[in-house]
Amino acid sequence: LLLALAVMGNWALGNAIGSWLPTYYNEVFKMPLQKASSIAAIVTVGGTVACLVGGVISMRIGRHKPLLIISGLFMGLSAMGALLFNNPLLIVIMLAAFGVFSNLQTPMLFTIPMELEKASPRTGALIINAMQAGGTVGAFSGPLIVGYLTDLTGSYLPGFIIVSVISLSMLVAGLLLPETGPKARHAK
Repeated sequence: LLLALAVMGNWALGNAIGSWLPTYYNEVFKMPLQKASSIAAIVTVGGTVACLVGGVISMRIGRHKPLLIISGLFMGLSAMGALLFNNPLLIVIMLAAFGVFSNLQTPMLFTIPMELEKASPRTGALIINAMQAGGTVGAFSGPLIVGYLTDLTGSYLPGFIIVSVISLSMLVAGLLLPETGPKARHAK
């Protein structure tokens, strides 16, 4: 359940940012749509690098929880920074940071179910299916929350704040899940 909620929060925020960010920059910061779309692509670049680096870091330190905790702590903050700062350099830095923190833990998220103590292959598969289901719910609902609240309030910020708070589910999962990395297994 914790892993499903972690993925749900991550994908809710990620899809809300991916769906609404260029429009937000265009309407709020008066940025041309082409420039806003190009800048938003930085999230994907940062995320791709972070996915690769996250796995290597986890192997080096032998732990998974620190990356979940760090990601959970800074994912929403960097997204909010990208929304609040109307400075091109700060926007680029915050979007790159959001890409990193929303993807740094991805290799570990889908490894943890297979490493849980007393988890059979069937249980691991069920956990991964629950994660995918939670992620799909988040991916579907994140953009809807932002769009609905924007229509209701006339501002994008209430919706973005809500999905940023929902993304803290990664932090909660990181704090509450047992450590399953190699160092934890060797310590037993």
